[in-house]
Amino acid sequence: MHARTSKHRGFTLIEMLVVMAILLSIITPRYFHQVNRTKESVLRQQLFGMREAIDRFQGQYDRYPASLQKLVDSRLLRQIPGDPLTESAETWQLVTDTRRGEGIFDVHSGTQGEDSHGKPYAAW
Repeated sequence: MHARTSKHRGFTLIEMLVVMAILLSIITPRYFHQVNRTKESVLRQQLFGMREAIDRFQGQYDRYPASLQKLVDSRLLRQIPGDPLTESAETWQLVTDTRRGEGIFDVHSGTQGEDSHGKPYAAW
């Protein structure tokens, strides 16, 4: 009879799990950072579009809109966009025209916290 000597080659389950944990600890923070940067980029675009629509409304009607819905009704926006950070169209912070005391002059994000550069989202 042959004496069976087997040399096992390969990795154990524990070794593979350790390597996967190390890789995940490197990749996960980068992934979430990129997700936040993408949401910030979408927020910039949403704010730009709404501010442009507010300016067009003011140019056409010589007054600011009473609500964001007025921008949709006048076909300057297809729909009120959602804030990508709060995932809601109801959290926008509306700034009224202080000269006339009525109408939406500007819009800001209702998100609490700061962007990746330390600037509050509400100040965008």
